[in-house]
Amino acid sequence: STNQVTVTPVGGVAPYTYAWVRLLGSGDALSPTMASTVFRDFLDADEATFGNFQCTVTDSLGESATVSLIANFVSDNLN
Repeated sequence: STNQVTVTPVGGVAPYTYAWVRLLGSGDALSPTMASTVFRDFLDADEATFGNFQCTVTDSLGESATVSLIANFVSDNLN
């Protein structure tokens, strides 16, 4: 799993909704409708992979913005 990632909106009108989705690769957002999430993937020994994720933040007026990131996953048993 990754460290916690947090999206902080600037501007717009609260309250906000959050939607994390995977665009490419593997893994999942553990809290896909929250501002903060952790990404997780299950790996075999000596495996490494990634996931490209996007979060869309929508304010109470229906205005939205997106941010993308890449989460890298590495097995604890990687030599």
